[in-house]
Amino acid sequence: AGRGVFMLTKGGHTSISFLEELAAESRRPVIVAALLHNSTSPDQVFTELEAMAAANRRGRRMLGAMSCCPLSMDFTLRSADDRAIRLSDYRGKVVVLYFGYTFCPDVCPLTMAKLAEAREQLGEDAADVQVFMITVDPERDTPQIVQDYVERFDPSFIGLGGTPEQLTEVATQLGIFVQQQ
Repeated sequence: AGRGVFMLTKGGHTSISFLEELAAESRRPVIVAALLHNSTSPDQVFTELEAMAAANRRGRRMLGAMSCCPLSMDFTLRSADDRAIRLSDYRGKVVVLYFGYTFCPDVCPLTMAKLAEAREQLGEDAADVQVFMITVDPERDTPQIVQDYVERFDPSFIGLGGTPEQLTEVATQLGIFVQQQ
């Protein structure tokens, strides 16, 4: 038993029940990275997220993340107060990068609410987690607009923006394809 979190990439054969046992035995939160990378269907991801929610209701602290990035990756984007925010400034923390837009009617607010709920479930360990929402709609979403949006879910969340070129470069490094409709 100890303080801190386990963050791991869930392999295709790793069961949620195994991860729940890990959380129980270690008495630490378990953050499961890359659920989508190991899934052949979106339904499987939601099934696993529901299984983790059920484990949380049984007193385990488990959080599912959707992707992970190389530890060597770094980028700089702008915050609402026009500060340069570098990913490397948050080394030592669990960083959640979410790409979205403030006019999103369903997925973005649901994801932000789930991330806020997950942070709350971490208790004091939430201080080790930083959530960023990076806009994919820089024409409408200034860093201030994104910050105002994310603060509705959790005041610790940070909204980021940049030029279309900067945002495309960051998304491309992570293998994320963005297309405006």
